[in-house]
Amino acid sequence: MMLMMMMQQTLLFTVATGILSFTKAHRYKIEFEDDELFSDCPNQPESVLNINGLLNLTELTIDRPQDSLQFSGNFTTVWNIQKTDLIQGSLDVFKYERREWVPTIYKMRALNFCSILFDKNQYWYRVWGQHVTNLEEVKDKCFKPGTKYMHETFEMYLDFENRMQNVEGEHKIQFELKAFDEFNRMRPTSILAIKILSFTKAHRYKIEFEDDELFSDCSNQPESVLNIHGLLNLTEWTIDRPQDNLKFSGNFTTVWNIQKTDRIQCSLEIFKYDRREWVPTLYKMKMPHFCPLLFDENQHWYKVWGQHITNLEEVKDNCLNVPGDLLNH
Repeated sequence: MMLMMMMQQTLLFTVATGILSFTKAHRYKIEFEDDELFSDCPNQPESVLNINGLLNLTELTIDRPQDSLQFSGNFTTVWNIQKTDLIQGSLDVFKYERREWVPTIYKMRALNFCSILFDKNQYWYRVWGQHVTNLEEVKDKCFKPGTKYMHETFEMYLDFENRMQNVEGEHKIQFELKAFDEFNRMRPTSILAIKILSFTKAHRYKIEFEDDELFSDCSNQPESVLNIHGLLNLTEWTIDRPQDNLKFSGNFTTVWNIQKTDRIQCSLEIFKYDRREWVPTLYKMKMPHFCPLLFDENQHWYKVWGQHITNLEEVKDNCLNVPGDLLNH
């Protein structure tokens, strides 16, 4: 229950601590240079078409909230090819260095692109394919002219992990499609489009749990300072440990002997074990009135815990103030 991890010294009269390890994972977020789906690749012959030679985008709307692109609406395929054509696809990533675009190790070749267009193991399925609402209708049509792809509104936020060289900076993704007829003759037109992106290092840390307890006791406290069991009855609560995670199931019941009208203050503080002692860090949070935040959807603990409460409507106004409240998960 990550809520209690976010509380650290849980309540004013309850102290509970969780021992965690932080492991560095190098991640990069991708920032969009413009609001276009794709841009033209300059200095190409007439037979090389841009994204508008592949798709009619007049029914597709693109907005830009913060670091992502938000898509809504539909697009229709317009490339003049046959349904039986074999489509080959390629993707190349270039990095802008010393005033020129330099090839990188990131590239992809697909001899039969249609066979993987809606493959759930492909990165683009997560960021686009899963949002196609008429997937069953179009999944076997690929880029057959006149095929309309309908979408739910979705945001495209891109990130990736790289454990090798530093890849920060401006990059260009070059996307190319070629069609071949049943005699393996290339169709007279191909598709070539680019997208300019910036890769920015985003330091992300993975939290590893040192034990299977929800929280441990904080030592050397007076009797008035209760541990996690002074707040919750956990006898119906099960914790398993698949790989690096903790898996929770069951229910718990509030047992703290306070009144519903009481105001609850909460603090969270993170300490780092350094040179054989726990040293305070910059990460701390003070909440003079905790209950309005307990089930706030904008709080991190709502994402990892609150949204999984199945009787949320029943308990959300009680906070932790009503002894005997059962929170089902």
